[in-house]
Amino acid sequence: MSNILVATDLSLRSERAVRRAFALARETGAALHLLSVVDDELPEAIAGRRRAETREELERFCAALPDSAHCGWSVEAALGDPVPVILAAAERLDAELIVTGIPRARPLLDLFGGPTVERLARQSLRPVLLVSIAAETPYASTLAGLDLSPSAAAAVRAAKKLAPGAKLTGFHAVHVPYAGLGAGGDRTSLGAPFLKLAQADLDGWIAANQLGEVLDEARLEEGGLTVAFARMVSETKPQLVAIGAHGRGGLNPTLLGRFAAELLRDPPCDLLVVRR
Repeated sequence: MSNILVATDLSLRSERAVRRAFALARETGAALHLLSVVDDELPEAIAGRRRAETREELERFCAALPDSAHCGWSVEAALGDPVPVILAAAERLDAELIVTGIPRARPLLDLFGGPTVERLARQSLRPVLLVSIAAETPYASTLAGLDLSPSAAAAVRAAKKLAPGAKLTGFHAVHVPYAGLGAGGDRTSLGAPFLKLAQADLDGWIAANQLGEVLDEARLEEGGLTVAFARMVSETKPQLVAIGAHGRGGLNPTLLGRFAAELLRDPPCDLLVVRR
């Protein structure tokens, strides 16, 4: 990894993101670029003053971090709408990863296109890491959703690159139709053949994408996505969750949709979104 872009609004949520980004830069040798965007709809004099103050505060904070002495970093304060400014900066820097904090709960704004972080995760063609937990140690456990799409394969690879020392567990949620309707209530009569086919599809996808040596474990989880995900989080206790997103139509509806919106707004740990 050569370049990491951190988008920060100097809040506590963003502080965690900055600390994690510095840790990742130290671990990977990447150059770190920190960006804070000031509202350009403010009066010109106020916006200019706030931009200068933001840059100074960001420089002071970064310089005080222990990891700042072990990697190259720069700061920038810009005026404008945060999402297009961040995306343009990522393109200019050729950033391999965008790091930011989790979104604030602002229900009214959610009705008009979602908060900045959610918009960023939906629009970015580069991996976006949403940081929600303190960066006290490197990631030890990663959980990846496997919906058998190219984006899921990209998310697995990105997660491995981001956390090479973590155990990487993938799961594929499968709803078994008519479960429990077999003879005598024995679900195996209908469920077993269906699960066998699903397992073959999963194995074939892993082989086709050459992920056999990337994934430490790949599990077929029977049931709905929400239940399967909660079960996997409880069992694997991940510090990082990786999900894939399609290049068109926003986030992948097979893994996301309403579930995805909830995950983006309230992730159980750090969340990596990779769009293809």
